Amino acid sequence: MCSLSSFSLRWFVAMVAMATTLQAQPPREVRRQPGFPPRFHDPSTPVKEGDQWHVFSTGNGIQTRTSKDLTTWEEGPPVFKEMPKWHQEVVPTQRGHLWAPDIITHQGVHRLYYSVSSFGKNVSAIGLVTNRSLDPAHPDFKWKDEGIVIRSARNDPWNAIDPHVIVDDDRRHWMSFGSFWSGIQLIELDSATGKLLEEPAKLRQIAWNKTIEAPAILKQGDFYYLFWFIKFIDSIEFF
Repeated sequence: MCSLSSFSLRWFVAMVAMATTLQAQPPREVRRQPGFPPRFHDPSTPVKEGDQWHVFSTGNGIQTRTSKDLTTWEEGPPVFKEMPKWHQEVVPTQRGHLWAPDIITHQGVHRLYYSVSSFGKNVSAIGLVTNRSLDPAHPDFKWKDEGIVIRSARNDPWNAIDPHVIVDDDRRHWMSFGSFWSGIQLIELDSATGKLLEEPAKLRQIAWNKTIEAPAILKQGDFYYLFWFIKFIDSIEFF
């Protein structure tokens, strides 16, 4: 058995794969074929229910799309039609544009994690919303706001956005997250609730670069691989 619990004191991430932009480039127009769907930013891990794949992305209320073949996608309804009140309590400038969702399914319940923040600020929170079905036509379809998983304030040296969740071989749930500030953090979640295992959260810094963000941890064979994105090559440190 290979457990993620061996990472920081005994933790080990075998490799780091990075998506990088070697130098800043001016934006260019992307020509889309007729019928090609509009931009779908920060897509989640795809999950399958029945014969449909579902994916979620940054957007107003969290955007959704479905596909039966992972090639042709149809737009679905947003996760939130009305935003939870706590969004503006945590981030007063928040107006419903939610970032970088990720989803896992545990014991028949879909857990969708997402970011509540504003550009260039670390006054942020990672929220959780759950559903027993991803099919809007199913009688069990109803998104339930589960509140805040973790939040960061202006004086914190880290930023609570860009969540990614993995379940290790010991069935322990781990969330990596972070953007800029002190880099990528790792926390353990309670598998029963999908929220923090302990309060206050025990943060483990697992990677840093001044422009690092959007982590994901995946397992292949005997090793866990940490992926991240950085915007400019400058200096890279990883553990």
